[in-house]
Amino acid sequence: MTKKSWFLAFAGVISILSGNASAALVTLNGNGFTATYDSAATGLFGTPTLSGDGKTILFSPLNFVASSTGQGTVFTTSNVQFDITPTANFSLNGVGLVENGD
Repeated sequence: MTKKSWFLAFAGVISILSGNASAALVTLNGNGFTATYDSAATGLFGTPTLSGDGKTILFSPLNFVASSTGQGTVFTTSNVQFDITPTANFSLNGVGLVENGD
């Protein structure tokens, strides 16, 4: 996948997940990319970290909870926005999202 087509595909995904931006920018230096996010706009996702190999952005939200005791279905939503910039000669093969819950 070329950088241009990767950027267009990723921009589409990020536009779905986008939130508000402000000036408190933080940059994570990954393996082949940098990820920049606003520390004041991570919502219920919390502060992201990088995996040990630096190839994955991880979120471990502690307050992202929806709880119901016999009252039917409940929902909790939140947004997070970040920019990923690939380094020279880096190729992104995909974007994945994994969530857990019941």
